[in-house]
Amino acid sequence: MSEVVKELLAKIAATKSKGKRITIFICVYLAFFLIPFLIMLLIGLLNALLRIHETTNAELFVLLSAVMLCVVGAGIWFTRGSSWAGTARPSKNSTPGSAAQLRAQMLALNDLDLPFTVKEKHNGDLIAQWQIVNAKWADLMQDNGLEKQHTITLRLCEKDSTVRVIEEDRTIAWSTGIATLNWSLEFFRGIVFYQYERGAQFGLIYKDDQWQLGSAYNYRFLDSEMRNPLMHAAIANGWTFRPVLSFSSRRFFG
Repeated sequence: MSEVVKELLAKIAATKSKGKRITIFICVYLAFFLIPFLIMLLIGLLNALLRIHETTNAELFVLLSAVMLCVVGAGIWFTRGSSWAGTARPSKNSTPGSAAQLRAQMLALNDLDLPFTVKEKHNGDLIAQWQIVNAKWADLMQDNGLEKQHTITLRLCEKDSTVRVIEEDRTIAWSTGIATLNWSLEFFRGIVFYQYERGAQFGLIYKDDQWQLGSAYNYRFLDSEMRNPLMHAAIANGWTFRPVLSFSSRRFFG
């Protein structure tokens, strides 16, 4: 029986289809966490209101323990399961390039006239952000109603050829073409279920060892317009592009 379960889990983990992974993620979340939690909560409320059964301390302890188990399990599944469901993977037969090669390719985006930059931090992580202080792009961003500074932090892990990604948003306040970040008003960090599209869809693709701009492309300043070239670079180099909530623990966060 254990071998059958292991084989089933291995097949699920190897699922390539993004739609299937997201479906599995939602079904597991509903079947094992949300629905049982709601049923136990409903039983407890009905029993408290209708006095159907005199609850003993032991039964109350078991019910609360089950509820807490569902909550903790849901939290773990959300961090690990959503990371797995949102991961973009290269083709099965691709050979991973070096981290130095991928890093250089991502930094080479700065050689083009793009509305975002990719910078290297002192710890080696890469960080991509909209150029909200660049006069050329700031007016266009304001005119297009850009309200959030989207930040993508990338950590290249050569051991398993995986780019781990954290995405964050902070609200922007505009004043005569000058943007300021409202650090205290709103901050969001989450996992995105990526819809991977080829770079040409965004007028930008890596070809013949260099980034190339295609036909004229009008930026709408969507998160995907910044994310997609980075994802394309990773996948083209045989690397996995994986969203996480934190870099602190791969075992827990992916």
